[in-house]
Amino acid sequence: MPDWDEASPRLRANLNQLLRRILDEARRREMPTAKLLCSWHEEMLAGLEVPHPDFAGQFRGDPSSEALRSCRVRVGTVPGVPPDEVAEEVQTFEIRLRKALGLLDEEIPEGDSPGEETL
Repeated sequence: MPDWDEASPRLRANLNQLLRRILDEARRREMPTAKLLCSWHEEMLAGLEVPHPDFAGQFRGDPSSEALRSCRVRVGTVPGVPPDEVAEEVQTFEIRLRKALGLLDEEIPEGDSPGEETL
């Protein structure tokens, strides 16, 4: 099974499938939620070797998972949000994203694609 952190054919296939799903959801104007983001993450990692089963489809800091409760991450040299702050950051992100998408939905008639002036 490919490692979750390598550029494997399985990961590429998962990402292509997920992109199609996200585009379909966007065309239906489904508002993303934290639960939906978790399902995207789980789908992205399907069939890959993940260090702990709780890492796929859940947020760090989840008190129900010992592995996630104190899990810290970094991207390169940049540390991620501390685990005990992830839930609040996700909630803030979700509110901002929904507001931005609501504004875009007002600008772009249903069934249309955004024009250059909108982008």
